[in-house]
Amino acid sequence: MDMLNILPVHQQSLFFDLNRNCSSLLYDSSKDVVQVKLPDEDQPWKENLPLYMPVDCKWNSSAKRIISRGAKEPSEDKRPKNPLGRQGVSGRGKFQHLGENAFVLPVIVRRVGDQLQVVVQENSQAPFSIPLPWIPYPSYFYEDPVGRNLTRYLHKMWLDAYEDSGHFEYFMSAEQDIIYAGPIRHKHNTDNAWLSIRFSVIDDSKYEFMSEFPSFSEFYWRNITEQELTHIKQHYVDVKKQTLL
Repeated sequence: MDMLNILPVHQQSLFFDLNRNCSSLLYDSSKDVVQVKLPDEDQPWKENLPLYMPVDCKWNSSAKRIISRGAKEPSEDKRPKNPLGRQGVSGRGKFQHLGENAFVLPVIVRRVGDQLQVVVQENSQAPFSIPLPWIPYPSYFYEDPVGRNLTRYLHKMWLDAYEDSGHFEYFMSAEQDIIYAGPIRHKHNTDNAWLSIRFSVIDDSKYEFMSEFPSFSEFYWRNITEQELTHIKQHYVDVKKQTLL
């Protein structure tokens, strides 16, 4: 006999609500890694939670799934701690490594005379879109979600001229208008691994590392106004809430 058929209607509704809540407790796309949901006041590390024992998990690339091994061991408390506080699950999660997993999100602009221009990408769903490649920083360009072409151009802009991480750090700091740099709230975050971004506007007017794009490229320079650039700066990251929009 179906258990739901013997429940009163109001209890059936409660049962479905509970089911939905339970499914929302799973870490990302995993089927068995439960992520503890903590109230905001319990997330800071300064709060003492002796019974807090989250599941330890990590992404297994060969099996293409998240694997877990139960609660973390006391000896693992020395692992890096997420600056945003407790996340309800420990370990590497879906990130490449423990600690900060940092990425650069560059908006690339230049001036041609008095005209401001920005690199945009063709978009079938809109007139154009701003390509924001999630470039691992400062680990050099391991991933390329928006296409190899743009990564190749960005590689030319920086790494051909600045080969070691020290120069790369200096150049990135000196030549950009940093909108936000720091940890960001993300569904993949764990207690010990988290996403950190450097969202910035990079002016290529001086160095001209990025030349004109070939006619067949999906990327091109587009004229914009200062007001449109201000909108772009405010459109992708909520600095106060530390979230991507």
